Amino acid sequence: MQRTLMLKEKGLLDDRGKMMEEKKMMQEFLARHAGKKNLLVIRTSAYKDEVMEELLSFSEDTKRELILLSGKEITPENIRDLTRKKDQPILIGINELSSARNLGTTEEAAVYRAIINMADTGNEEFGLHPDSSFVFLAEEEFPSHELATVSLTWAYETAFLDCRDFRSKVMDHMKSYKEKSLRVKEEVSHNGRTYSHILPEKYYEMNFSREVKEKLVGSKYLSSIHWHRYSHHLNSSQVMAVNFFYPLLRYRELDTLLGLMGMEDEIIYDPSHISFSKISEIENTQGRKTCFDFYFKLKSGKDVYVVAKYTEGCYERALDEDYLRKYEETYRPLLEQSEIIKEEHKNQKVFLENYSCMRNLVHLSRDSYLLVIYPRENWKVRSKALTAEEKILKDDFKGHYLPVVWEDLLELLIEKMKNNDVARFYESWFKDKYFRY
Repeated sequence: MQRTLMLKEKGLLDDRGKMMEEKKMMQEFLARHAGKKNLLVIRTSAYKDEVMEELLSFSEDTKRELILLSGKEITPENIRDLTRKKDQPILIGINELSSARNLGTTEEAAVYRAIINMADTGNEEFGLHPDSSFVFLAEEEFPSHELATVSLTWAYETAFLDCRDFRSKVMDHMKSYKEKSLRVKEEVSHNGRTYSHILPEKYYEMNFSREVKEKLVGSKYLSSIHWHRYSHHLNSSQVMAVNFFYPLLRYRELDTLLGLMGMEDEIIYDPSHISFSKISEIENTQGRKTCFDFYFKLKSGKDVYVVAKYTEGCYERALDEDYLRKYEETYRPLLEQSEIIKEEHKNQKVFLENYSCMRNLVHLSRDSYLLVIYPRENWKVRSKALTAEEKILKDDFKGHYLPVVWEDLLELLIEKMKNNDVARFYESWFKDKYFRY
């Protein structure tokens, strides 16, 4: 338990309080910019209702009146009428502004001009109160280009926040990364749909860093990997794990990671102790077994299993007959033998409702550790991963379970890295591909 607290203080381990603070992106954005920037653009997708609730809460907490306008009904007169509120702080929420395009060219231009005039801090006749701001809930077709062409006020007075779900942001980023960085514009069709984040199979190797690509065939660590069927997808977490861990192997920096984990032990750099796509050795089944993204056995004999997550959804439930049979044949005996999992969670219901998580946890023992890495903004996966430590594991063994945010791990590794070339790789190539979205 003491070791767990030490690692949390160092910034490696994640926890619920940290996650809840980091989810307050919108409150912090509004607190920082409302009244200081007159044009706040919040990009939304599935979370539009949550964004609206937070906007309402902020207006109440700061005693700013919230006025809601719809792009479907907006007119220049609606905007200019707001001058009657210029003596009080207000928030002007505008949803679906792209619908103004249906007004006709002249009327549309007049709407945008009226908004920019109101936002112009030098406009004494039509300006806002100093503590007021427009807040746009921006959809895919948001007319940022049209607003920018009205005047430089758009450039000076605008602040942006992307509140779309994590997967949407990454998919957009991967489309751009594929076109601009890889120079590949071909889209892949599957079941009648086209996908921009998937590489054509002839460009499969472009999914890897240069050093991995050069060693895919000859490396003693890489040549035996059993690749998933989706490993030509740019958001493949299996490929992400290989791109991340291979430089640590090649340049013998895995001990730096071990130090961050607070473990005083020794890395043995050979394929009998280190492997990608590690198949479970404790599951007694003829079918598909649990596969860990990375694994290493320390000189002391202790095992370290690694699960890497990226854009995956929440840990799935498993309730059909095949899973029920597999639970009885394979996992129930392992669950009963576990000295780390709390007794009240050693049952079929809990196991199957948290299948992906629980089948990893049964590999934990006094002599093994489980490192689970996930992105900061994949809130559902992050929350589910933290539940394991909070509710499922016995207190005395929580130090064997290491929930870690990818971005935090990268920063700590870069700071502690002995090899500057490897540090630059993570700061440039790795972050460019996976986290500069």
